[in-house]
Amino acid sequence: MNRRSLKSGSHKSAFTLIELLVALAIISILAAVLFPVFSSARANRNASCLSNHRQLAEAVSLYIQDYNASFIPSPTALDTYLPVNNLAKCPLQYMYVVGDQHYCEARGHSNGLGSSGKANDSGGDDGDDDDNELNPGSGGGDQHFAGGGGSSSPNMTYHAGTIMATATTAAIYWGTSWGNSTFVGDKITGLDSWYVGFNGSHYAVTSDEYTGTNGTVTASTTHLGHLVDVTPAPTGAPTTAQILAEVCSHIANPVSNGYYAVYVDTPRGTNGFCAWHSWGTCGSVPVQIAFHFSLDGDAGCNPSDASGLHSQGLAALANVTGHELSEARTDPRGIGWFDSAGAENGDKCAWTYGAPLVTFSNGTQWKIQGEWSNKAYTKGTGYANLSGQKGCISGL
Repeated sequence: MNRRSLKSGSHKSAFTLIELLVALAIISILAAVLFPVFSSARANRNASCLSNHRQLAEAVSLYIQDYNASFIPSPTALDTYLPVNNLAKCPLQYMYVVGDQHYCEARGHSNGLGSSGKANDSGGDDGDDDDNELNPGSGGGDQHFAGGGGSSSPNMTYHAGTIMATATTAAIYWGTSWGNSTFVGDKITGLDSWYVGFNGSHYAVTSDEYTGTNGTVTASTTHLGHLVDVTPAPTGAPTTAQILAEVCSHIANPVSNGYYAVYVDTPRGTNGFCAWHSWGTCGSVPVQIAFHFSLDGDAGCNPSDASGLHSQGLAALANVTGHELSEARTDPRGIGWFDSAGAENGDKCAWTYGAPLVTFSNGTQWKIQGEWSNKAYTKGTGYANLSGQKGCISGL
């Protein structure tokens, strides 16, 4: 073997010193051109993050001053101190987040934990149920069910948030069946009458003892009427994000005291709840929303109204509508009024009635559940709920 030839071949496969210096020079030039671009983008993103976090820190400071250094119960408690939502996140990290669902549970269903369930939704299912809640459906966030115990008093306590001093209501009927007069029956006209009569009624007054950072709940509501969307509704339990999107796409001018209830033509099926309420934003406007299954022929969500004044389907929807609207007025964004088990005023008196019928301000009459009153329980003037606690009032 010719060693010289072998060595000569090895040198030809390597870089010469001049070639190496040229390569390093090219790399240096590229770095000089590109690194400032990357640094500028990173600096802009970091500056935005720092600005967001600075505003968040200022909001925390203001909250602590206003509430005597009390614990911040939820990030939403800082909403009134922040110019925009999601300041805690950096650019390109924003996630569509909606409120918890608070459910009105069907009779006979229980999760064994307490009288109310709350589902935490990050773009997925959420809602508020009146009784004990089961799985609200497919979709996003984890579900958190409230347990019992914790306090010797069954009264609700205040969690440093807002209430709805007044409410502007509107109904959206979603699903192909809402174009069928046989399915519609008396439900749309009946619920319009229900919402109109709720304003100023003794039933609305059942929630007027509760206060928040923005004032006191009053019996004043304004009903804007209804909209019908005959596109197909979700076939199962919808997510909070779906209901919020439906509301935002049909309510042209949402308002912060808006309560927008969606009624679908989808039966409840095996879901353990009849309806729920939650919250979110349409653009920059905070709104309260609610969802209701079709309850025609649904024994688990039937108040058993024997008056003959309404169809069974309407009577069932009216009852759970009262449950959800009353809860939204006292706990619109999850940091208002509820007890140590997480139960709101509607949950605590679900499926109990203080009178065969309750008369509204427009003369219409409804079989409708009572609502919990701390004052009535303390004074011993309420009627008993399913747990024997005498704090329910019917609004007679």
